[in-house]
Amino acid sequence: MHSSIWPGSSSGYLLAPAGLVTAGLTAPATGLAAPATTAGAATNGAPASNGTGAPAEGAAPAGGAAAAPVPMIPGVPGMPMAAPAAAPADAYRLNLADVLRSLVLLIVTVVIVRNGPALLELGVLTRLDLDAGLRYAVTTLVRYALIALGGMLVFRSLGVGWASVQWLAAALTFGLAFGLQEIFANFISGLILLVERPIRIGDTVTIGNLTGTVARIRTRATTILDYDNRERLIPNKELIIGEVINWTLSDPVTRLVATVGVAYGTNTKLVFETLLEAARQSPLALDEPKPSVLFKAFGESTLDFDLRVYIPNRDVWADALNDLHVRIDSLFKERGLEIAFPQRDLHLRSSDVPLREKD
Repeated sequence: MHSSIWPGSSSGYLLAPAGLVTAGLTAPATGLAAPATTAGAATNGAPASNGTGAPAEGAAPAGGAAAAPVPMIPGVPGMPMAAPAAAPADAYRLNLADVLRSLVLLIVTVVIVRNGPALLELGVLTRLDLDAGLRYAVTTLVRYALIALGGMLVFRSLGVGWASVQWLAAALTFGLAFGLQEIFANFISGLILLVERPIRIGDTVTIGNLTGTVARIRTRATTILDYDNRERLIPNKELIIGEVINWTLSDPVTRLVATVGVAYGTNTKLVFETLLEAARQSPLALDEPKPSVLFKAFGESTLDFDLRVYIPNRDVWADALNDLHVRIDSLFKERGLEIAFPQRDLHLRSSDVPLREKD
């Protein structure tokens, strides 16, 4: 079977059977079309082959350029060597310079992540008309963005691309589906809290039996400082899917109710005036909305009244209630009003039946 030769690469030639060349196929190694000649055919009046598969002496390629010497396989007459395979175009070799560059990027990223959000808040956000909760949300989101950007730059400097971490993404997918789903849910819930802001830093919230102030919103959990100065960690998912009372979401003003019971037969009109006077004297009770008194019920041994006042925020709730109780007690004593307490009447009936002594 005859063979033909065409240039393969800068370092040699490739060999192909003459039948394939005659059929008009191209060389897969280089993408160049093979000369459309068969064994014994002439090109520009010169034989293209000497019958052994090697170019005839003095023969030139179709373009007229002089052919380079063709290295032959030792011991195999007329059989040229194939060109060595070229390295893939996207091959990457890690060297010391890349490692040093990655370390520098990592150090710069850590420094920027630690100090960048604080500088942003001090230099820009404090000069804008933004509340503390919004400033905290902006700086936290900026910190997450800096971490993601720095990580991408470090991995890219190491030659790690998406094709290299696809298996890691697949493994994380299975992990999230099983053991890490709670952590992932808390992370996403934390992002929702920062973006949607149903609760903010400094808000007073009630979750179940816990009432306190939101101190921090982290990736996994939110820290709430209760009135005993204890820090309680609440998973972010509970704040999204659970029932949460936010006392300061849109309006910090809240209502306080003080219940008072007076004895039956008490002048109810005087009770109304006295309770309203106590509300007006309290420095923690707001004038607007105005305080009000409600005759709530006839109790077992008392006439029950509710004094309803509004206070500026939930933080002063305990102090305001204490102040109202002290003023109500003082005014009731001055005006002769009795704060009733449960009373029981005991009726004794005599009997003529003699009592027997126990043996």
